[in-house]
Amino acid sequence: MSKRTRTYIEVISHILLWTLPTYLIIRYDLFSFQDLSGKYLTLPLIISVIINIFIVYLNMFVLFPALNKKKITTLFYSLLLILTITLMAFLKVKIDSQFIWYYFSKKASDTHGRFVMGLIVNLFFAVQSVFYCIVKEWIKNKIIERKLVEEKLSLELKYLKSQINPHFLYNTLNNLYSVALKNNDNETAAGITKLSNIMRFMLNEVDEKMILLEKEVGYLRSYIELQKLRFSEKDDVDINFEIEGDVSDIRIPPFIFIVFIENAFKYGINIRKHSFINIKFAVVNGELKFNIRNSIHHKNDLPDSGIGLSNIRERLKLLYQDKHNLEINSIDDIFNVDLVISLT
Repeated sequence: MSKRTRTYIEVISHILLWTLPTYLIIRYDLFSFQDLSGKYLTLPLIISVIINIFIVYLNMFVLFPALNKKKITTLFYSLLLILTITLMAFLKVKIDSQFIWYYFSKKASDTHGRFVMGLIVNLFFAVQSVFYCIVKEWIKNKIIERKLVEEKLSLELKYLKSQINPHFLYNTLNNLYSVALKNNDNETAAGITKLSNIMRFMLNEVDEKMILLEKEVGYLRSYIELQKLRFSEKDDVDINFEIEGDVSDIRIPPFIFIVFIENAFKYGINIRKHSFINIKFAVVNGELKFNIRNSIHHKNDLPDSGIGLSNIRERLKLLYQDKHNLEINSIDDIFNVDLVISLT
């Protein structure tokens, strides 16, 4: 479903949402002001419409989104909605009373009946808006679910196209590791071990929707250690990896962070100049915070608009919607990525 089609459906839904309720408003005010007609009836009708517009869109854009984002509980949401309905009914009775007194210099009759009728009309509008929000959220989740399925199928297809019998490569690495140890080549053996760990992770976790962050961190450490083999001790390259907080019970989708680290090594390292990469994971107040900072040597090579980052932006949007924040910027020859994911 295209964005334009969804917009059309949204507009038509709002028109239908207001057709019957507006008719009920008119009937209600005709009943309330049976002795009025013409210009004297216009103002009460307009006030009724404004009050119920306020109820509907307050729920749609403030109360229901707050409930959906778990900022308020269901009980508190219900109480706020009931309070709004009651206050608006009371306000309508007060305005009607002032209207009748202003134009006819007499007190409004049957204010209790008007209040009850106002509650009924307001409740109808509120229920309509709640039902609308629930259906809209259900459709939105179905669209996201379908996109995730399509993305998973696409990733699996790309994986199948790119692999050259990874099990064979994994077994070959184990054989090379044995040969390296036999020849006392410890550095090569260490490199093969890191590469073997990476391949084992990719083989085991490629089909998992969620994995332990500990496993992802182990995979990233192996990748970083493997990259470090490119540099000698005389190269002016600083690479730091830091973890703050308890990551043992946290689950995330696999392969979320590797793109940022790959780009840091690809664009941020120049063995002829001072280079650095600082990577930090932190679990604070129910949030997973990831930061990576690296040096920039060629501003024309910045990866901000690359395919990898575009894909990860889209994936984060599908997986976490509004429960994440990704900021990417470059200042004073430093490339910086901040990713915050809500774990609640």
